[in-house]
Formats: sequence, structure tokens, C-alpha cells
Amino acid sequence: MASTSFGWKVKQRKILNKSKLNPEAFSEAAQVEEGSVDEDNVDWLHSVPVKKQKLLLEDCELKAKRLKNEGVALAESERYWEAINKWDACLQLVDGDETVLEMKAQALMALNELYPAVSTAKLVVTINPRWWIGWQTNGRALLNIGEVHAAIASFQKAVHINPANKSLWEDDLSWAVTLLDDLKNKAKTMTGEELQFHVRECMRIGLT
Repeated sequence: MASTSFGWKVKQRKILNKSKLNPEAFSEAAQVEEGSVDEDNVDWLHSVPVKKQKLLLEDCELKAKRLKNEGVALAESERYWEAINKWDACLQLVDGDETVLEMKAQALMALNELYPAVSTAKLVVTINPRWWIGWQTNGRALLNIGEVHAAIASFQKAVHINPANKSLWEDDLSWAVTLLDDLKNKAKTMTGEELQFHVRECMRIGLT
């Protein structure tokens, strides 16, 4: 499976292409000079000089990058909840970072937190609908809950964006189509829960 540019990617149940952690120190936030102001109403960011504003923003960016990288390192060690905590802290500083959310979706899948993974993956493709990796992860999350038709549609979007990626065709889209054909043959004799369990078992057997 193709690796992501930011260093951590699960190949279904496996981790590929581990990147070295490169944490960066971040400068201390600029201190606002004391003055006779109404603390309840002041806009602190705009009350400081432009130079200090820039330092505050740069400090947030460096801290967010550090938290993101620390999450990557924890995920590589399969410490998924700790990684998610780091990424959640990162998202408090840089709201809407689809790369962080995509990694979080992968970690949730690894933890068998299937529905939170689907919600997170959906947010990824909402933020950046032109990112094929987001659609790929979204499709995998949907497969985990038995939404095979929706997963196929997601993989098709990924292929449309990046048609040269062979693994998208073979490991994701073709597998989902094969799974759908198998389910059609069993659908008449299975309940909804049984179908969902059958999807998971097919993935476990076929993708390990």
C-alpha cells in the first residue's frame, strides 16, 4: 500500500514505512505586558505588537508539529490511544488538518473503534475531497462496518484522483468488489448482523 507523505500508514492491519521522529523545540510564548486594561473584554492577540503576534502564531505551529510527530512515533509503536491524544491536542492548535485526522482514523480502526473511525474518515474527505489517501482510508473504514457499496464508491473516487496507483485497484477496489459479489450470494440467508460479521471475517482472512 502506498505510504503517506507524513510518515505513518496502515496497510489494512499492518504499519508500513515508519518515519523517524523529528520533534522540534518551540519558543516560549511572548508575554503580554501588564497594563490597565479590562481583562474580561480585551482581545489579547491583537493587543500585543505585530512582532509578538507572529511569535505567538509560530509557537502554536511548532507545538502542533511536535505533537503530530510524537503521535506518529507512538502509532508506530502501536500505542494508539496515546497517539490519538497527541493528535487531538494538535488539532486544538491547527483545527482541520486532514493529515492528522486521517492518521487518527487509522488508529481508531486499529483499536476496533469502527464507528468513530468512520466519522473521522468522513471528516477527512469533507475537508479535502481532492486527497486520494483520504478516500482510501474512508473506504477502508466503511468496509469495517459492512458498508461495502459506500466503500466501493469511496475507492472509486480515490482511483479517479490517482489512477496510476496500482494498489488502489488491486488491494482496495478489486477486493471490495469481490467481497460484494460474495455477499450477494449470501444475502438471502443472512441477517444484517451476520453480513457485517461476514465482511469482517473476509477482511481478516483475506488481508492478513
